[in-house]
Amino acid sequence: MSSEQRTISAKLTVAQSSAFDKLTNITGINSVSDLTRTALSYLCVLHGIVFPDDERLNIEGNLIHTEVIPFGLEGYKRTIEEYSAKNTSTVVRILETFTTFVSSSGRILEDYLSETENRLEILLLDPQSPIAEQRSLDLGEKSDFVAKSIEDTLKDIEYFIDLLTLRHKDREKVNSLTSILSRIEIRFYDSWPGLALYQVDDITYIAFYTNRRTAQGPYLKLYGDNSNHIEQLFQDNWQQLWNSSTGKFNLNTRKLEPIT
Repeated sequence: MSSEQRTISAKLTVAQSSAFDKLTNITGINSVSDLTRTALSYLCVLHGIVFPDDERLNIEGNLIHTEVIPFGLEGYKRTIEEYSAKNTSTVVRILETFTTFVSSSGRILEDYLSETENRLEILLLDPQSPIAEQRSLDLGEKSDFVAKSIEDTLKDIEYFIDLLTLRHKDREKVNSLTSILSRIEIRFYDSWPGLALYQVDDITYIAFYTNRRTAQGPYLKLYGDNSNHIEQLFQDNWQQLWNSSTGKFNLNTRKLEPIT
């Protein structure tokens, strides 16, 4: 074990220290960045190493509030519902290669967007990107699997918009529909995203890309004031992908368009 590993390990509880030692053998980690430290609990779940429920990762005296959620999207849905009830302005952000979240959470998203300042921002992998083929092969699927899954995600979004249109077809609801559509933006990126991200303000759910779909693995939930330096890493990653996006999905024409 390196001196850095010994220093980190000394700051962990006995259960966490044992798990950390196992991880160094499994993963070959020789240095531990902030991101790797934050991912410790997540990796433990992937490798069948379980912390007691009351354990939290403590780095350099600052408690980083983390929870490993076996199927984090259910927790993410509850988080959106909680923020909807607060009646405060928030932004829901999703960063994925593709996702089924919109199809499984249409009513939750509609209720969330009914608050006049709430926004929904989604970043999807450009289906024409060579990364789509590589990710498909990583998952053990046919080379066009991810590209077709992205198309399915767009169909889910179209269906969601159709439902919104039907529910707001009354004349007095037209302005409401226009407002909702103006606060939904879907963009596409063409670089390796590093991780999947589902975020509501200062609560973030992340999943790392492995040889299985993110929906099939655990999510790491980050929250609390002391995790801000970690969250900034994810915010910077999001902003870089958002600013360099290759195109957007026009909700009116239902077509991919360049960023203007």
